[in-house]
Amino acid sequence: MNNVAQRYAEALFELASEKNKIDLWQEQMDVVGESIGSNPRILEILKHSKIDSKDKKDILEKCFSSLDRPVYNFLRLLVDKGRFNYILEITTCFHRLCNESKNIVEGIVYSPYALSEEEVT
Repeated sequence: MNNVAQRYAEALFELASEKNKIDLWQEQMDVVGESIGSNPRILEILKHSKIDSKDKKDILEKCFSSLDRPVYNFLRLLVDKGRFNYILEITTCFHRLCNESKNIVEGIVYSPYALSEEEVT
């Protein structure tokens, strides 16, 4: 994981911990990651150096203004600092930090047959 992405994710996680909003912010950052990951054009625009930061923030407003205010402001900060190109790595790292704090380990299960709901749980 990139050091820049790691530092931003850790800073956001620390704030989430202080405000007791780990679950909410994890869910919201997952939505950000999924939204941007599924629409590469948005990421291309938001990280483009020749597009004015005001225009980038207008896009963020249209897409993510419903997020908890500190999460939304975090995205705006990434635009201001020219770090939005790390957003997918930041969301992945933040998700991992949140899971670690809850003692959750993600893994991949391979099975020769379809698993029941009970087995999946």
